[in-house]
Order: sequence, then C-alpha cells, then structure tokens
Amino acid sequence: MTRTEKSFTDDDGFTYVYINDEIGYLRESPSDTKSRIYYEAAALELSMLKDIKDSKMKEPTLSFSIFSIQIAKVERILNEYYDSVSVLCSKPNPMVSMSKPNAKQKNVWTRSNKPMGFKNLTLGQKLAALQLVEFITEEDIKNYDELIISLNDLIGDRNKITHSLFDPTQTTAEKQIIVNRANVNCKKVIKEFERLNSVFSFYILQNVYLYYGDSA
Repeated sequence: MTRTEKSFTDDDGFTYVYINDEIGYLRESPSDTKSRIYYEAAALELSMLKDIKDSKMKEPTLSFSIFSIQIAKVERILNEYYDSVSVLCSKPNPMVSMSKPNAKQKNVWTRSNKPMGFKNLTLGQKLAALQLVEFITEEDIKNYDELIISLNDLIGDRNKITHSLFDPTQTTAEKQIIVNRANVNCKKVIKEFERLNSVFSFYILQNVYLYYGDSA
C-alpha cells in the first residue's frame, strides 16, 4: 500500500482521497481517480489563464503567456483525439480509417525497441501520426485536410516562438504578429479537434458493446 499526505492507494487499486477532518477519506475506483485528475487538469488550465489575464501584464508578455497555456492544451486535446480515433478505427465504422505507419515512421516513433506512444511524441511527430487518419466522405476529407494545415501552421509558429523569441534580427512587432496568429490558430485547432473527439466518443458510446463487449 502506498500513501501520501492527501491520498493513498490500497492493494486493490482503489484510491482514498482526503476531503477534510470531518469527512476524512473517500474511496475512489480507478475510473473515479482518472476522472478527478482529468477535471483537476481542466481546472488548472482555467485558473492559470485567469491569473494571467488578471495580472495586468503588458503586451507582448500577455500574449506569449497565454500561448504557453494554449499550446499545452493543444497537446492534451490531440492526445484525447488520438485515443478516440484509435478506438474507433479498431472496428469498422462509417467515419474514418487509419493507415499503418511506414518503416521510417515506426523507427522514429520507437525508443529502446518499444513504441513511444502518441502522447510521448513531439508535436511534429503527432502531426505525422494524425495524417494517417483518413475520413470517408468528401466533405470530411476536405475539412480534415484544412485542419491538418492549420495544425502544421501552428507548429511552425510555435517553433518560431520557441527558437526566435529573443532573436535580435526580428522586431518585437513582428514577434507580436506571430504569437497573435498562433493564439488564434490554437483556438481553431482546439475547437475542431474537440468537436471531432466528441463525435467519435458519442459513436463509441452508442456502440459500446461492439468495442468493449462484456467489459462494457
């Protein structure tokens, strides 16, 4: 049994979370713990954004600070989307399919002879993995192609921001333009991948026995 000041986990995998002196500890199932941590992360994001906006920062510090939160959210949303599309593509479905990575991609996505897992890839590698997703209808193909282009542009701007923030050959005004564009693109990418994830998750929920059988 492992134990910390605020929680401990028993040998059966249940977590006991300390609430207060009156209530004491509440028992959580592994799925309860996963949900709680998920919502803690969402609350942390909102709290940090609020603190930044309430801090009366001046530009360009404000925009760069917001971008650091937004790009982290993009990573989380992409991870969730890839999880959903992987489950969805494990069975025949009317929306998407997924191609297998080529030998070069497999090599890049492998560490110590083991697959790294999508969440451990760089943003550029995640983009390549997401390009393996193939939609079925023409309209969805067009929309997804545009989304991939937006993500590619965002990664390009992220790289410029990361590597050229204090570049003495570029004016502050030029850097402001880049980060403003990146923040707009972040919102677009987040919104669209969240929408797709919601659509996929709903389909999986409607067909839960197809995907999970007796364990559903």
